[in-house]
Amino acid sequence: MISFVWGASVALSWMWGLGLFFSVHFTFLYGWTGLLSFAVPNALSLIIFGWIVGRRGRTESLKVWIESVFANHAGLFSLYQIAAVGLTLFALMSYFLVPLGSTPAIFMALSILAIGVFTGELAGIGRLVKLHAAYLAAAVAAIVLLVANGSAISSTAQIGDLPFFAGLLFPMTVGLLLGPAYDIQQWQRAVEMQRRKIPIARSFAFGGIIFFCLLMLNGVLAMQVTGGLEAAAFVGRDGFVHAQSAVTQALSQGGGLPLLLYGVWVLLCLLATFDSAQSALSWFLPTVVNASDNPLLRMMPQGFLKSTLPAIVLASGAAVLVWSVGGHLEYFMIVYATLFVPYGAILLRDLWDGKRTVITTTTMFAGLASLLVMSSGYLNDIPVLMTVAGLMALSPLLVERRHARSEDGHEIVSAPKLDAVEILPGSRKDQVVLQPRDVLPAFDPDGRFDGKWFEIRLTATYSDTNSVGNVYFANYVSWVGKARELFFRRCMPNFDLKQTPFYILTRSFNHKFIREAREFEEIIVRLRIKTYNRKFVKLEHQLFNSSRELLGEGEQSLMFVTTDNYSLTDIPSDVVVAFTPHV
Repeated sequence: MISFVWGASVALSWMWGLGLFFSVHFTFLYGWTGLLSFAVPNALSLIIFGWIVGRRGRTESLKVWIESVFANHAGLFSLYQIAAVGLTLFALMSYFLVPLGSTPAIFMALSILAIGVFTGELAGIGRLVKLHAAYLAAAVAAIVLLVANGSAISSTAQIGDLPFFAGLLFPMTVGLLLGPAYDIQQWQRAVEMQRRKIPIARSFAFGGIIFFCLLMLNGVLAMQVTGGLEAAAFVGRDGFVHAQSAVTQALSQGGGLPLLLYGVWVLLCLLATFDSAQSALSWFLPTVVNASDNPLLRMMPQGFLKSTLPAIVLASGAAVLVWSVGGHLEYFMIVYATLFVPYGAILLRDLWDGKRTVITTTTMFAGLASLLVMSSGYLNDIPVLMTVAGLMALSPLLVERRHARSEDGHEIVSAPKLDAVEILPGSRKDQVVLQPRDVLPAFDPDGRFDGKWFEIRLTATYSDTNSVGNVYFANYVSWVGKARELFFRRCMPNFDLKQTPFYILTRSFNHKFIREAREFEEIIVRLRIKTYNRKFVKLEHQLFNSSRELLGEGEQSLMFVTTDNYSLTDIPSDVVVAFTPHV
């Protein structure tokens, strides 16, 4: 039962204005074919997402996993959610309030949005899920009563352009299937399900089934009431038919109880999107801000950055702007079918096999290029271009480099290229000796730079090991400290501890042990500046053995204090000048 309740919340939060009104548009143009082509991938997306996430959740913390993704793609997740709220608000105005003659439609739409945001802020995810179960019961009762008392289905004919439909089908299907990957509403639910030990895959399966049934009810209603409407009545400024408001217009002609029931159905579905977005953003934004070391963000008010208000205002502004220029829901659909697709595909693949893809500008260009090609194909009625755009959006899956994982589950990081070695005849297989210096360049005993990385090399001896024979754990920390000191010495050779006006203190240190090292193994310690802001510097380190295997990795945070009273201070200017070339 608990899985069904969470599934109900999954379904309603996934409805958006897209599910509610685009299904009407596709049903009006293409009948059952259009309705099923939209409903099936939409429902499958929730089922597939829940299955993959649930599989990963059996072996590791989803909260930790997705927060590491948030850290690198916070802007994209934010944009996805802002667009979701914006398109839903736009659809509410354009396809429900305006056809009803609501004046002013903008004020009414913003009032409904405010109610949803207020509910999401007060309820929290736990109570919100229970509220959505009540929403679902009332919404289903309204539309079932409406459909049951309606006339027989009056129209199933396909009046839309079938070649155009065929060109749109592939990118639309791909976009729908990958949609939940970047939806923080669904991630919030998955993380909370894992925390509460609720079956994730089962809950999302219920969500997919419920969502499919809701879309089918909405489509059947469209078939019942829109048979007498002419397609010419919905031609927009761009010359295309936009029939998203067909049900609203048909029911508004008769008014009374059918229109009231439809209003209950629409408003409850859209309120669930608004309150879910508020709850998800309230969970997402503090997580991102607290983990960020971006110096620009650190200089801005933290309360402002963690607030959902800027995101809600941006979404509202986007909705009003698109509405005022006569835009349509399909334009939002094009964005979701292209721009977010490469990122969603990579994220789900990484989630499936536990590897991590190194996302470069290739992915960004693929998304932008597919968006432009898709827009050109749509606006110029060239179906083949729309299909090509869908293929372009998936191309980063083939070209982006990935981090593999070893058999024990640890990530294998590319090791630096080591100097050549030779195995001495009769020696232990793991004992290595560097070739003569006239063959290899000498390695500076005080360390050297390899790009942005500073590295030192040393050999573990018996004094570094414990009674078992492997290197004692504390020595790894000591070696990283030695590398850090030599790194500072290389960058600031004239630093004088007796005359300096500041001290550098360690604020935090963490290290992940991955493999053991033994006596006489060569150890390579690498260190670099990862991030910094006005007051703190974060260093990243890696340790490798001579076989190029990662022994451990971690990071440390440094702070700067005055020498007279140990008060926190900004990073001194001479430190910035000395270390900036290595950032």
